[in-house]
Amino acid sequence: MYCINTDRALRELIALGYIKKHPTGSETMYELDERGFETCRKIREQRTAR
Repeated sequence: MYCINTDRALRELIALGYIKKHPTGSETMYELDERGFETCRKIREQRTAR
């Protein structure tokens, strides 16, 4: 079983430019930016090619 520090993972993904803050009313939300979306798409393609 793995223990994931979600706060640290979120900070790293933001720093790497894969996700960005999304403006909302009262909450902070995040979304994949174009780079993050393309990276996820490539990973999915690699997994289905196996």
